[in-house]
Amino acid sequence: MQGNPSQGEDAAEGLRTRSAKRALIDSIPGVYFVYNPEGKLIEWNQGYLDVVGITDEECFGRGTTTDIAVEDHAAAERSLHELATIGRTTTRAQMVHSKTGKRTPFFFSSRTVPDGDGYRIVGLGVDITATVETEHALRNEQAFLRSVLESSVDGFVVFDRDRVLVAHNRYFLSSGLFTEDPIGRHLDAAWIEEAARSMNDPATFYLNMTRVLEHPLEHDRFSFRTGDSRLLECVSAPVIDEDGEHLGQVLTYRDMTKLEIANRRYEYLATHDPVTGLLNRTAIFDLLQELIDSGQPFGVLSLDIDRFQRYNHTYGHLFGDEVLRLIGEQLVEATEIDHIVGREGGDEFLIIVPGGADRETLRRIAEGIFEQFATIGSLNGRDLDLRAHIGICVFPEHGTSLAELITHSDYAMTHSRVPGRNSVAFYTDAMGAELTHRIALEQQLRKAIASMAFHLVYQPKVDIATGRIVGIETLLRWHDPDLGWISPADFVPLAEETRLVLPLGDWILTTACRQMKDWLDRGICDVSIAVNVSMIQIYESDFISMIERILRETGLEGKYLEIELTETVLAQDPGFISTVVTQLRNLGILVSIDDFGTGYSSLSYLKDFQVDKMKIDQSFTQHIHQSSEDNAIIQTAISIARTLGLVTIAEGVETMEQLEFLRDSGCMRAQGFLFSRPVSPFEIERMFTDARQGVLPPQPHDAIS
Repeated sequence: MQGNPSQGEDAAEGLRTRSAKRALIDSIPGVYFVYNPEGKLIEWNQGYLDVVGITDEECFGRGTTTDIAVEDHAAAERSLHELATIGRTTTRAQMVHSKTGKRTPFFFSSRTVPDGDGYRIVGLGVDITATVETEHALRNEQAFLRSVLESSVDGFVVFDRDRVLVAHNRYFLSSGLFTEDPIGRHLDAAWIEEAARSMNDPATFYLNMTRVLEHPLEHDRFSFRTGDSRLLECVSAPVIDEDGEHLGQVLTYRDMTKLEIANRRYEYLATHDPVTGLLNRTAIFDLLQELIDSGQPFGVLSLDIDRFQRYNHTYGHLFGDEVLRLIGEQLVEATEIDHIVGREGGDEFLIIVPGGADRETLRRIAEGIFEQFATIGSLNGRDLDLRAHIGICVFPEHGTSLAELITHSDYAMTHSRVPGRNSVAFYTDAMGAELTHRIALEQQLRKAIASMAFHLVYQPKVDIATGRIVGIETLLRWHDPDLGWISPADFVPLAEETRLVLPLGDWILTTACRQMKDWLDRGICDVSIAVNVSMIQIYESDFISMIERILRETGLEGKYLEIELTETVLAQDPGFISTVVTQLRNLGILVSIDDFGTGYSSLSYLKDFQVDKMKIDQSFTQHIHQSSEDNAIIQTAISIARTLGLVTIAEGVETMEQLEFLRDSGCMRAQGFLFSRPVSPFEIERMFTDARQGVLPPQPHDAIS
């Protein structure tokens, strides 16, 4: 320190000593320093100055308790006392502080050497920053690897070359091979025998594990089942360093139990129906093909549940699935043990009767199914009325290929169908002729759609109170050059089944909108035009985008278009259809329920959908004064519609008696032959432009004729 004579003498002595030894001492790598017995720094090299960041003058008088380079002064003092004996050596690692605050890790080696009658402490220090960083990185890497291993769902275990277990993760312990931590355990034959005793198959485990451990340089794989029935897969691999030296062996254990269960489930689902547990379509078709290949006669019953969709629509699909499961159980109960029962899809089932059963036996099987169904009155507190339609064909009488048998039994089932009744029918050649006609009709339909060889006719809707035309419905007509006039009841279902209704429906909407736009532009009329759309159009096309495109292309405002949806369409997916209805109304389009009363849960749907109109089906209208039940249904429907603010339209009105009943019941509008048959666009124009001026009085004689 300044003003201290002792420090001045020490400085002079230190400078004289350092000048003589400067070159030699500064050549020493790292840090070199010398302390006297009092712990005063008396020699140092340039490396010391560089590390600490001070000058020669600042070094004079520094001691173990004042040296800023020393991080732990107490430890330095203890080291000084330990070195009070000549020949004593100490080593330590510590941080060295620089004047600027930088900390550098050093490894120091100090030794006491004689110095006249006393001694000096000579020390060397090496910068171990690289070593410390390497060790830190190694520790981080080890921690990372440990974290990876511990987070793995697989168990890992590592042996050295002497079969001593040196490392594992916690999941390895769940393998059941050890009951306690096995670190340091030597895996010998005794251990293998001990572990094998807890396995499901001890002998196989012993052989596999012995093979793995006796061939540590080979990759191997085997599976074993533990005593608690878990399936584990073991994969072994050698541990080889970069020089090719064998260091040990690593074994990986994976619990395959869930995968095994999933595979079994997948295998089951590949051949079984997930709802009923019966054979699925693929499996039963494969069995049919095997029977066909065997050449042995057998019978095929194709079964369809009558009006099954009502359960889905009324109680939801989960309840519908419960009904299907019950049907599957009842079919198994009603058939013999050698009969094969499967679900083809939806509410359709197949029963295969091997052994060449005769027609009477096959009919008795069908009747036995009807009787079995009749014993079921309810499910989960809800009434059930299970009835079925069954079509039967026999191999080889009715077909020699899988396609023929399935088609013919299905066609017989369709032919037998009588709604609300059990029915059964055997395939006949006449049905084959109908099928041939259907195929021919489909071919002609495809040709007609390709050229749009159809035309539209229009039927007015009349306000019952005033007789004024308040709307127009669009109806499709088809005249084929070879087949003549074809009823929509025949070709529309076929168009839906073949999806040809998509281009056909687009054409109908476009043509009707263009016609309405023409009438508006010419001032013919100012009413809306109604078009009935198919469920296929709504579900299998971008329906709303199609409507928007057609309105844009034709220039028709949405308020002049009315979309008619049948109850069947509404009931398919109420949530989805409700969204569609909302989107239509957002475009200004009117929405009506067509054929009201023919679907299921009709009244409940009225309050769930934002529709504008309700059309009472003609099957009720035509029975006015003939059926008190139909009269009551009509009056109830009109009353509910009035409560909900809906316009009611009665279809198929043909007589004055029907019209009077509807007027007295509060029905607002009517449509039918009593006012007009479906007519051409020209005839519609005449209704608005001649003396009638859009008013149509009833025409009972014309309706009857």
